[in-house]
Amino acid sequence: MPARPSPRLLTAAALLGLTAGIHLALGGPGVYATLRATTDDPGLHLYLALLWHFVTAFFLLGALVTGWAAFAPLARRQTTACVAALVLAMGALFAGFGLAFLGEVWTAPQWILTLVIGALLLWPPRAEARA
Repeated sequence: MPARPSPRLLTAAALLGLTAGIHLALGGPGVYATLRATTDDPGLHLYLALLWHFVTAFFLLGALVTGWAAFAPLARRQTTACVAALVLAMGALFAGFGLAFLGEVWTAPQWILTLVIGALLLWPPRAEARA
């Protein structure tokens, strides 16, 4: 009998996908376009585009591999540990740089979402779901 998919990991995958959507829909016009407008330097435009779209790819790939891990019990521990490490590192960067540059963490509250996703990924499964 195939293992049941993990609702916890499906939720984390959905949140990663939602985060990618928010990043594109709200951050694109509000942050990316504003940053591009600050310079005419094509080299800076290149690096800004690369970094911006890498973050989008990161969230989309995180959603895909986490969704896959929800259905693949033998790969859950390793996959979720890797994705959790990355999202928690991103959250630490948001919180740390917010504190360092602004003295607060509320201007860039993305760390909250990454903390929730990381917790979902690292939360131990129930004993009967470990098979």
